[in-house]
Amino acid sequence: MLYTKPMLTILALGILFAILGCGVKTIKHGTEITQEQMARIKDGATTKDDVILMFGAPTKTLNNEKTYVYSWVRGTKAQVLGLGTGTAYGHALVILFDANDVVKAHKVIRDAVDQRIYD
Repeated sequence: MLYTKPMLTILALGILFAILGCGVKTIKHGTEITQEQMARIKDGATTKDDVILMFGAPTKTLNNEKTYVYSWVRGTKAQVLGLGTGTAYGHALVILFDANDVVKAHKVIRDAVDQRIYD
């Protein structure tokens, strides 16, 4: 088969666009709180001030600041020729405080949007 210069140019451009149009990206929103960090929270002992010192300001507060929520998202996104797919998981550390601002309960919820926060 005889390749002409225009055909080779089109082929080269197609390969170039295919290479440039591909990629994998990491999705990171918010500061992830590790299991080791969460282990420092002791129900009935850790205070609201302790929590703020450990993790900083919460992403969201609820119930007149008796509930703190720290949320983060992790995942990947792949793109080939402008078409993409990906997976991302939302996480939330939910901390409930009692009337004395001491941790009453805490737990991590994955995909918090789809699950109940309160029991």
